[in-house]
Amino acid sequence: MMFFKIILMLFSLSVSFYKIFLAFTADQGTAAFTIRLTAGIIMAILAWVVYKERHITRKQRLLMWQKKEAPRGMALYLFKWAIGWGILVGFIVFSSLAEFRENEDLWGEYLIYVSANILAGFIAGWLTWRNNQNETRNVSIMNEDCS
Repeated sequence: MMFFKIILMLFSLSVSFYKIFLAFTADQGTAAFTIRLTAGIIMAILAWVVYKERHITRKQRLLMWQKKEAPRGMALYLFKWAIGWGILVGFIVFSSLAEFRENEDLWGEYLIYVSANILAGFIAGWLTWRNNQNETRNVSIMNEDCS
């Protein structure tokens, strides 16, 4: 597990440095500079979040989910996943794949990337919700058997 964590952290940092390097060296206008610089900063923050140690067991994670997220309902959970995934990942993918030209309207292309990632966020949120429900049931069944 630690190996993959280090690989993900190094990948995030390398993408971050590359984006910041491109922002300052490519002469493609203010919009491209701002987009690439922001994406580089987001990737650096992601590397820090991945690096940060968290000692939470599976049971503790499920208990936190059951106390905080489950009572609020599936709709809010899916909304948070869609917005969190759609805006963050959509922006990073857009900044990586979009071709920036001088004086070009980037909103149309950005909205395509964000809307596709919002849909992916709904799907990922639904799968996570379903998985957490199943795991919570399994843990509660195991606790009842042990009692």
